[in-house]
Amino acid sequence: MKVEMGEMGLNAVMRIAWGDDQPEHIPANTLAKEFTFESLSALNRALDTHYDADSGGARIGRGMALRVGRAWFYQGIKGFGALAGIETPKVAALPSEVRARLALEALAHIFTHFSDQSSWLDESDRVFRFIVDPCAPAWGVQSDRPVCQMMVGLLQECVRWASGKDLLVRETNCRAVEGGACIFVIKKQPVEPLSAHRPNRE
Repeated sequence: MKVEMGEMGLNAVMRIAWGDDQPEHIPANTLAKEFTFESLSALNRALDTHYDADSGGARIGRGMALRVGRAWFYQGIKGFGALAGIETPKVAALPSEVRARLALEALAHIFTHFSDQSSWLDESDRVFRFIVDPCAPAWGVQSDRPVCQMMVGLLQECVRWASGKDLLVRETNCRAVEGGACIFVIKKQPVEPLSAHRPNRE
């Protein structure tokens, strides 16, 4: 988060989330389950609060949460556990959809076995569905819109890194809105670059 927000921005968000108890909420860099759902949920809500106050719109906070999620994957998770094998030559030679599936399955395994976020992957011909129950960013939250932008950003970066393509990720069910599991739908058809829609002016 510090890379994306800067030290002052991060400190401001942590003060909103945790008040004067910041040191108690920052876990050691180990595999121990020390970062609670309540702490991550409070941090997620604080992004909205901080950027809403500064900019007049919570969209900035949601955008920052996306960026934090992408950084969370790329700087912390991508080399962990089964995900480390995605970069081997054998896997790199597989079709992009297969690489995306393997990465999402590995991520679900990591969440299930190294946190209390039970996760699994489902799919149809056109989409993957990444399901998290319970999902930490939505823990203890009631909202009229999905709140797990950190997770959306993380999944975006996961499939981009594994497949080499941008895939659309959308949260279609959120614990904070409907209750139950958070469900993230990932389209298998890559997003077309903007240049593909621009007329050739030459």
